[in-house]
Amino acid sequence: MGKKSFILIGMILLLMSCKGGGKENDKSVILSFDTSKALDFKTSLLYPEKIIHLDFSDSILIDKNAYLLYDDKAFFIYSQGSPNPLMRFDEKGHFLNYIGKIGSAPDEYNLVGDACLNKQEKKVEVLSGNYVYRYDYAGVYVDKLEHRQIAFSFAIDEKGNHWFYLGNNSVNGNAKMVKMDAQCHKSQKLLEEKSKLLPMVESNFCKGLGMLTFRESLSHDVYEIADGEIKKSYSLDFPEYHLPKKLHEVPPMDAVALLRRSNYARVMFYAENQSYVFLQVLLNDINEEDSEMYYWIYQKFFNKNVVIKLDKTIPVDSYIYYPQFITEDNKLYFMGFVLNEERNTDISEENPSIVVVDIKEIL
Repeated sequence: MGKKSFILIGMILLLMSCKGGGKENDKSVILSFDTSKALDFKTSLLYPEKIIHLDFSDSILIDKNAYLLYDDKAFFIYSQGSPNPLMRFDEKGHFLNYIGKIGSAPDEYNLVGDACLNKQEKKVEVLSGNYVYRYDYAGVYVDKLEHRQIAFSFAIDEKGNHWFYLGNNSVNGNAKMVKMDAQCHKSQKLLEEKSKLLPMVESNFCKGLGMLTFRESLSHDVYEIADGEIKKSYSLDFPEYHLPKKLHEVPPMDAVALLRRSNYARVMFYAENQSYVFLQVLLNDINEEDSEMYYWIYQKFFNKNVVIKLDKTIPVDSYIYYPQFITEDNKLYFMGFVLNEERNTDISEENPSIVVVDIKEIL
């Protein structure tokens, strides 16, 4: 399967947006992406600082496109839309416990819409249908909160507020985001925009150890959530790869065709700490058979942009394509399969590994 097919799967369910609105505070910085100055992929990424191999058995199977959370010296792993419960591992990769159960009982969820850690209360919160199910870190049921939103992802800020991403969905009106308090009361609609696009499931929030951030893959604005507010952090400029102007005006199926015949950029991942902005960008070029993937790193102190073109020969299940979060001490966490000496993914591994890379080794 080509990288374009692999990465663009699910495009028929488009949901993203080109610009944000609402009550966010727009004091954003404009960053410009320049492919002419792109650096070649560095092999140092293939020799990471740390590799954590995760336990595997018939009952410990990690889904594809899994996501990673961390707190209290433990990793929490889940996949959106999965019928499998969340799993908790220790720092050495040993399995500790499941978080809740899949089922129809009052203390069970029927699938994982999304998940988040409430680090203040040491609870795992699972989005499933109209409820957020809450468990302690040992996986014991605590309670559930009714939110009544048609939400595709969510996050919890440092004050306990819940942020639900609704996508472009006429059922919700023009609002793409709803903020609710710690008990899922007092809803506030945000990021309003008219659009004919349909919702799609993706991981919109970076919920790691850096800043709490929000992005949409077909939006060139990215946001930070802090102090109970959402603020546009950066407007991203992609010369020659701007989104189609009529993307939000045409019917959904026409939007798919419009994108296929356009040069445009998708923001696949956005993480930030006090020193760096880390973005993963996909460029769709109508003259190329496969899309090009890049890392885009903004060094705040030096006001410097570094663009790195990823090597197309690296298998698509490699950790290289799956960044998870950045820490305040500038460690990038990835999760995927490790490459062997022939630069193939190691088929001896049954579960992906957690891989840690110092961002300075990439630059």
